[in-house]
Amino acid sequence: MSITATSIVRDLAVEIPGATRVFEGLGIDYCCGGNHPLTDACSKAGLAVDDVVSKLEIQTIFTAMIALARARFKRSRSSGSGGVLIWSAGGKVLRDAALAGD
Repeated sequence: MSITATSIVRDLAVEIPGATRVFEGLGIDYCCGGNHPLTDACSKAGLAVDDVVSKLEIQTIFTAMIALARARFKRSRSSGSGGVLIWSAGGKVLRDAALAGD
């Protein structure tokens, strides 16, 4: 889903995992009053739209990274390595480290 200033808040809350946490932290109503564009919600909360869009994009990336980590961990456990993923600050997997000996 593309996140724009004209996106409807309720739609973002439904489509983006973790968006509700972002909205709650910023004081944006996504439930009963969520049927309005992000620009209106940001204006009402006194927030810059670009900042909120960035936070939602970061949440989207974070959620994808967690899903990837879970899938890789599950795969490494099923292959018998019992691995742990080591991440860099840039979000790349540096290596799969075995639980024992690392």
